[in-house]
Formats: sequence, structure tokens, C-alpha cells
Amino acid sequence: MKEIFPHWKNNSAIDGVIIKMGNSCKKCTSHQCKTPAHNAMLECSYGLNYIKHNTIVLFGFCIKDINNSKQKKKRLYDSPECTVTNSFIDNYIKHSDELLKNTESEIAQQKSSTLDNYVSNNMYKDNFFNPIKNELQKNLSFLHDYQQINSTIIKNINVSILEKTGAEEINDDILKNCSHEEVAIYYASKMLDEKITLAKAIQDTSWLYREDDYKSFRIYGCFLKYIRIYKLKSEAKSIKINVSGSNQFDITRNPKAFSIIPHTLIDNAIKYSPKRSTISVYINDEDGHIYISVTSFGPKILEYESDKIFQPFFRGMSAKEIEEDGSGFGLFLAQKIATEHLNSRIKVQQDIKQTLNGHIETTFSLKVPLRYNE
Repeated sequence: MKEIFPHWKNNSAIDGVIIKMGNSCKKCTSHQCKTPAHNAMLECSYGLNYIKHNTIVLFGFCIKDINNSKQKKKRLYDSPECTVTNSFIDNYIKHSDELLKNTESEIAQQKSSTLDNYVSNNMYKDNFFNPIKNELQKNLSFLHDYQQINSTIIKNINVSILEKTGAEEINDDILKNCSHEEVAIYYASKMLDEKITLAKAIQDTSWLYREDDYKSFRIYGCFLKYIRIYKLKSEAKSIKINVSGSNQFDITRNPKAFSIIPHTLIDNAIKYSPKRSTISVYINDEDGHIYISVTSFGPKILEYESDKIFQPFFRGMSAKEIEEDGSGFGLFLAQKIATEHLNSRIKVQQDIKQTLNGHIETTFSLKVPLRYNE
């Protein structure tokens, strides 16, 4: 958008379309308007006003209805062509913000539409995966080696903790009697094991559906496992995780496959939640299904993004502003497990009336049908 006022942009002074730079601005050598200390309306030594707006600084105009200093009164008399009212400036900035917001939204939707077409036509396979498939398979083949190494670490740290404490199994009370280093290794090795599982799923999803790996397990316990694994990560941000509900029914499926869901939902909730906030996990047996929800304060999800966040490569605009790190694969795989493994679907809802430090209350939920129990 072309500015009607003179303005600084990228360290260059650019003339306005309607209000032009006066002689005072042209001969000025101090350029105090170039780097304002804050976004409030300011006045230079020539009696002209300037204000920072987004990435530019508007200058060279004179507001007649505020702060009539001696220099301002002289400027109002000598330069009526650059005189404006305070309400005009406010309305102009508001209009500029709306145009910028609309433009950014249009660009985001165009990118999203292009990505939809790219994914739906499997173009990414031709342009990305297929050309590097052999190289990718070769690199990912090391996952097995990494998993074996990490399994040895897990075994050794478990044995060390059990021998030290004389306990038969490891729980939170036992870990309180361990050193900080032992606790860190214990949780880090557990988390790495889950990350490797996620990487294996990206490489090949066929193993997720092997019936030989089916076991009976309880969803409630599976979520508790991941809350414990992410204990240090949540404590580092002073995030409290509450768990509620009653889950007495087991499901018979591949627990490694299902684990991608709690892993992704808990990981994302901690990653995007502000410090000193609360995450609420609810798991409850209901009529004909097991209801699962994870509620936390997270980035705003635009209306057109609510379905797209479950597509590969996609990350919401606000999510990228809060947390740069992210592959755009976690929710995609979690949704794939929900639909193809559990005959369910993960849904997302936001309550814009509930906010915390600019974050919006966000709930990811799904219903696991009990009829799939074996």
C-alpha cells in the first residue's frame, strides 16, 4: 500500500503520495524521527509529528489538535498543507492495519490452497519423496541402530535406578531418591525412544497395522506414560498437567501405533503453552466409546486452518510465530492413526473467550468406539 505521508522504510526516507516532505524535513540532519523510542505520537524539534507504525515510521505532518507547542503553532501557521487532525491519523492507521491483515490472510489462504493441491495430487511424492527415496531409506535405516543403542541406555539406567533404590519398579516416588543426572537420562531416553517411533512411522506406516503386535491396553495408562515422559519438559516451563475422568475399558490394538496420538497431543500442548499455565487431559468411558480430550492454551487457529493442521507439511501462521521448530507431521500421523487404526477422528476447537497471555484455550478431542475392542 502506498503511504500518503512521508515515511522511513528500510532506512530510506520516502515521500508521501499526498503530503510531501517539507523543506525542514529535507534539510534535517539529525533524523530524530528515523528511530522513535516507542510507538506513541512524537514531535520533532521543527514542530512536526511522527509515529512508528508496523515496520515504517510516518513523519512530516502536523497534528493541530494536540500539544500546541511554540514550534507547533509556528508550523501550523507556516505549513497548512501538512496539517491533519488526530482522528484522521487514528483512522488512517486503523485502515492500514485492516488492509495489512486482509492482505496477509489472502496470501496465507493462497499458500494453503496451493499446498492442498500439492498434497491431494500426490505431487510431493513425485517432486520430493520418489527422487530421494533410495537415499531416504538408506539414512532412515540407521533408525534401527539408534533404537538398539537407546534400548541399551534405557535398560542400563533402569537397572542402575532399581539397584540403587532396591525397588521392584520405577515410579515418581522412586525417582525422587535419584540424582538429577539419573532422572534426566531416564526421561531423555524414554523421550528419544518415542521420537524414533515417530520417525519410523514417517518412513513406513505398514508396521502400525501388524496384528501380531496387537495388545490389550488402557488408554488412561498410555496418556499417563507420556505425561511422565514429558515431566522435565513441562516442569521447565512450570506447566501443570491435570488428568481426570474414569477409564475402565481396555482396547486391543498396536500400542506403539496408538502412542503417536498422546505423544503428539502432549508434546504440542507443552510446546505451544505459555509458561505457568495448565494442561487438562480428560479420558472417560462414555456410551459406546472412550472420550479423550487435551485442553491447553495455544496459538490462534484461523478458520481455514482447522482442517489443514492435520495435513502433512502444514503449520498454522500463529504456531510458527510462537515456535519455529516443527515438521508439520505430528498431527498428520496422529490423525492417520485415529482414522485408519481406531475408526475415529481428532477434532479441534478453540474458545476465543478464554485467553492467557495472547494464547487461546484449545481442545483436541476424539472418540474411540468400544465396538472395536477385541
